[in-house]
Amino acid sequence: MSQNNPSTLYLGIDVAKDSLEPDPLRLPKLGTLPNSPQGFRRLLKTLQALATPTQTPHIVLEATGGYEQGLVNALHQAGCLVSVMPAQRVRDHARSLGRFAKTDRIDATIISSYADSAKPRPTAVPSATEQELSELCRRRQQLIELRTRDGNRDHRHFLKLTLQGAKELRALLTAQIKAIDRRIAILRKNDQAFNAKVQALAAIEGVGVTTAANTLAALPELGSISRQAVAALAGLAPYSWDSGASSGRRFIGGGRGQARQAIYMAALTASRINPVLAPFYQRLIQAGKPFKLAITAVMRRLLIFMNLTLARLTHQSPSPQIS
Repeated sequence: MSQNNPSTLYLGIDVAKDSLEPDPLRLPKLGTLPNSPQGFRRLLKTLQALATPTQTPHIVLEATGGYEQGLVNALHQAGCLVSVMPAQRVRDHARSLGRFAKTDRIDATIISSYADSAKPRPTAVPSATEQELSELCRRRQQLIELRTRDGNRDHRHFLKLTLQGAKELRALLTAQIKAIDRRIAILRKNDQAFNAKVQALAAIEGVGVTTAANTLAALPELGSISRQAVAALAGLAPYSWDSGASSGRRFIGGGRGQARQAIYMAALTASRINPVLAPFYQRLIQAGKPFKLAITAVMRRLLIFMNLTLARLTHQSPSPQIS
């Protein structure tokens, strides 16, 4: 299916853990599908029938924390256009239309309506390394959160048996985290382009190998988009909130939480040791800026520099400087 066809038919699909709900207004005969290879095949068969020399189906989904990944992979393998959009954008569109009811069928029609208005760009087809890295980093973060939560409950254990069990559980979680780190190291060894990106990012003071891999997993577009776009994708772009007597205030919002989390940890270190960002952070603090504002500013500047670093790496230009 070619993106160059003159007419694009946007088709919203609401994705749940076990089901897919296509827009009932645009795909009335399809009905609810299982979120499984069987459901993917039925959908692809319908899309093939819809594709004509003058019309290209373009599937649009909300990001659902991973439930959509199987469908996205199947659509990419079949050469279909697909866009995965932040759920908040779709909900904001629904509110703008005065649509507050929420069911799977209603959500699917809202997604189609949003796509008609926004005309989203197709989500790029990830490489095999990008697909594996994304799942590995997502699972690694889950394991770290499990280990941290369990450690925070140690004061509630009064029996030797329960305390020992908790320690053994955390040891198991740590072993799984190390296994994921070893697998990421193998990916770096087998994929020279990925390894070059990790090394370039890890050379920045405050950014380690793990942060570099996590950032690339969350932002595979890094190095190929503008500074404004990368800040928006990570939810670090400042937005104006001026109204009446209130002006000059800026807020961040939306974006990919996984990316923001990775950048936050790097920014904490960079605010102490990076020769450019550490003085920048101190100037903000000394000017009376609250910690949250100062560290967010460091995060944004660090991410923009990481984006520029990879852009220069791709074009083999001289190493950039943080500005």
